[in-house]
Amino acid sequence: MEEGLKPRIVTIAIRSRNRPLLLKRAIKSVVNQTYTDWRLAIVNNGGEADIVDKIVSQFSIPSEKIKVIHNQEMQSRGKAINQGLEAFTGEYAAVHDDDDSWHPQFLEKCIHYLQFEKQADHVAGVVSYTRVVKERIEKDKIIEIDSSQEFNRDASLLFMKAQANLQNENLGDESIRTLGAVRLTDMLRWCLFTPISFLYEQRVFKTLGHYDEKLNIPEDYDFVIRFLTHFSIGIVPEYLANYHHRLFQGSAGYINTTVSDARILSDQVNAMASGWLIEDLAKHQVGLGVLMNLVKQNDIIIDQNSRILELLKKIK
Repeated sequence: MEEGLKPRIVTIAIRSRNRPLLLKRAIKSVVNQTYTDWRLAIVNNGGEADIVDKIVSQFSIPSEKIKVIHNQEMQSRGKAINQGLEAFTGEYAAVHDDDDSWHPQFLEKCIHYLQFEKQADHVAGVVSYTRVVKERIEKDKIIEIDSSQEFNRDASLLFMKAQANLQNENLGDESIRTLGAVRLTDMLRWCLFTPISFLYEQRVFKTLGHYDEKLNIPEDYDFVIRFLTHFSIGIVPEYLANYHHRLFQGSAGYINTTVSDARILSDQVNAMASGWLIEDLAKHQVGLGVLMNLVKQNDIIIDQNSRILELLKKIK
């Protein structure tokens, strides 16, 4: 661990349900961190307790550093996160989905940023760059297929190209790396990062509350939007987080929620935006609902204008 870092506890929540291969990799991802002042809460969300206990027993983790919470019935994703993060009292918090993984220096470099690099007290979180790891499961093995894709880089570049009408020009990595923070207006457009890349200070709970336990898919997106209405998020420009996608499923339990349920996710995000808008109108205020709908409408206009310009080019 880097000398000079102040020893502060990081509470890490892992949700899992009958996915032993992935859970084992997730625990290994935590155990291999160079920053060792962490506490791990594993929430077995309605799965078989014996499977989880057997996997945990394979690691020599001191009892004071780990808690396993067994839910007899599956709870919402937001509820499961809250159970994990409330299991320990610490300075920092992170949600480590059971199917994702960290570079060994993720915690160390993100904590270094929050302790020594952030420019203001309102900066209460940090994200790292993230790679998409495509994989498949065959029998009892996880086989990696590709890890060259950068999460949401394609979506970010698409919007930037549409604005500048540069549909055939490669803007390159530096176009993304010049961003020094995550902006609320960008997050209202789409989710720029996944939970695996996000570390934040637990003091934010006093202002924001915890994750919305009524939400079962966009609970992390909702939390980040609320986060950005009060605090800022910095960026560590290194690939320290891995967002894993299973292309061929060994069984239904190993699916990616955001990949397999993309339509449901989109519907729930739209419902969330509509709910915020209704609340704004009822209170006669310009709030998240108004902002989110304006941003999305602006994107539609930009996309339409870009398509028209492309058609004009072809006509000429």
